[in-house]
Amino acid sequence: MKALQNLLEPDHMCCCYHCMRTFEAQDITRWLDDGDMAMCPLCSVDSVLLELPQPVVLLQRHRAAFGHIPKASDLPRLRRIQQLSECWLVSPDAITQDELLEAIQAYAELVAVLIAMNEEPAMMLGFTLMKVDQELHRFRERFQAVAPAARIEAWRASMLEEERMPGWCNPGLDPG
Repeated sequence: MKALQNLLEPDHMCCCYHCMRTFEAQDITRWLDDGDMAMCPLCSVDSVLLELPQPVVLLQRHRAAFGHIPKASDLPRLRRIQQLSECWLVSPDAITQDELLEAIQAYAELVAVLIAMNEEPAMMLGFTLMKVDQELHRFRERFQAVAPAARIEAWRASMLEEERMPGWCNPGLDPG
């Protein structure tokens, strides 16, 4: 059997379910298992799909392989954000302002947990938070359309200072 590496056309589009980005097959420089498993050229993880699946499928693969492993008390917050993210993939116009504010509050709660932990286990939650931040960044325009006072109130519900707000919801970074 020929290795997959030799069967792909250079301009064949692939994607990585770890970093969730796309690239051409010619960009792949590292192969494992005698050319049957590709390493992502963008994040160096062996999570390459040699196809472009539907976004929901890509997100499911990502979560199945690299899913969030927070404490049980963090799950409701992550579920709120995941539901919003999945809704965005299927029907972005169906997301309400209240759901956006819930996402800001849920994210702020996770940041507060991470700050409070300030110890080694925080590394896994930090990775989770990074992935959640990436998902929520896609909503930047929608977040920026919500009144700044409402965004600040949702953020402050977790007793965090405005300076810690990420760019995707920070009123100080609104396009003028």
